[in-house]
Amino acid sequence: MNSNCSILLRLFAIGLTLVLFSPILRAEVPADTLVHHPKLSLDFKSLSFFKNNEYSSPLTRGFTGIGYFVQIGPRLELSEKTSVRAGVHLLQFSGREKYSEVIPLFAFEHQLHRDWTLIMGSIRGTIDHQLTEPLFRYDRYYREPVEYGLRFLLDKEWIQSDIWLNWSEFITEGDPFQEEFYVGKVTRLQILEREKISLSVPLELLIYHKGGQIDSSDDPTISSYNISAGVSTTYPFNDRWTLSFVPRYYRFFGDERVQTYDRGHAFYLKLKLAHERWDFMVGYWNADQFNAPGGEHLFLSVSERPVPFSQKKRELITGKMHYQTSVYEGVELSSGADFYYDTMNNSLDFSFRLMVVINQNFFISRLKKG
Repeated sequence: MNSNCSILLRLFAIGLTLVLFSPILRAEVPADTLVHHPKLSLDFKSLSFFKNNEYSSPLTRGFTGIGYFVQIGPRLELSEKTSVRAGVHLLQFSGREKYSEVIPLFAFEHQLHRDWTLIMGSIRGTIDHQLTEPLFRYDRYYREPVEYGLRFLLDKEWIQSDIWLNWSEFITEGDPFQEEFYVGKVTRLQILEREKISLSVPLELLIYHKGGQIDSSDDPTISSYNISAGVSTTYPFNDRWTLSFVPRYYRFFGDERVQTYDRGHAFYLKLKLAHERWDFMVGYWNADQFNAPGGEHLFLSVSERPVPFSQKKRELITGKMHYQTSVYEGVELSSGADFYYDTMNNSLDFSFRLMVVINQNFFISRLKKG
């Protein structure tokens, strides 16, 4: 682990300590909020997915994902503020006889304060973090849906923030591979909220590290940093339609000794029309030497293909359509299509998807003490 990453972890640890032991945030659970008979229930979540990526870009490859994952297990609510959940995650792709992933799940969740929540263990990440597409590839939602680490959620009227550590690869002495983790923060500051206009500032920070000191791998240590900031302006037409304009600026910092580019930048202009069930978006992306581990490669300057390829300047015109409806309580059906026109390579890449999400909690009983 290099010195920059060691400093990063120290800062994260200091911030964690301040959150846990600050007299402002440290709140004793009042006796009258305790659940004298803890509640036992069963969590059930599943995603059935079909997503087809028709990509011809030299920066990435096409892929069709079809299958499902299931996460099921008991939840024990110890009080109104504290719960423990356990279970198993099962991922199966269509055409495979065996599960592609079988991962145990365990999480501790506690409301530290009126506005702060702590999650340890399986942190319910991926699209729940609401990272933008240049920093988060949507396919990771169903291909890598389990994140383990720490997560802090802040929810106030004027600010919402998601701060997390996702330790995606753990190592022990002599392992032939490196440790790998992400540290992220997504924040939205509500500046103005009126009947005819809403103004907010979205902020993103994502740090990626791959390295270690006790592994036997000869691979170089990699650390990269992505930040973005923008302004979101929303105009509601009526109770059903809203129009949003969101310009964002992105920066990337890496290490030129082991990465193609050591720094880069980009900006993304998006115009979005939203209905109760429909979303439409058009966007313009312009980048110079931009990279983001975990981001959608169509936006990046470095290819994921086996044959090394990079393109310093990137320019895309994007379009998205999304439909979502509730077919039953806790059952959501969604479909969508994404288009990416590469102006520099004169090529059109597109994808379409159909997904069903089931998210249910079944009460079992209340447990009596003694």
